[in-house]
Amino acid sequence: MLKPIKGDFYNEVNEKGRQALFQFMIDDNLFNSLSSVVVSVDKTFSTREVFKNNPRAKPLFDSLTTTTVGTILPDFTEKYG
Repeated sequence: MLKPIKGDFYNEVNEKGRQALFQFMIDDNLFNSLSSVVVSVDKTFSTREVFKNNPRAKPLFDSLTTTTVGTILPDFTEKYG
């Protein structure tokens, strides 16, 4: 998953010829590693699942029926019944 870092923006030795003790670099490997973890999560989150334990959201979810949505989006009712 990780690729070697190649570049001219760092020095392995200083001007006296001594090797560097420590170098810290952030490159695209960090972003690629984090994004691959996020993309590989195999879970679908729905709004209903996230907010179902919130009592303030109950009136909203009670009104989410095909009848209510169908008055705003008639194509939805035709497609899903």
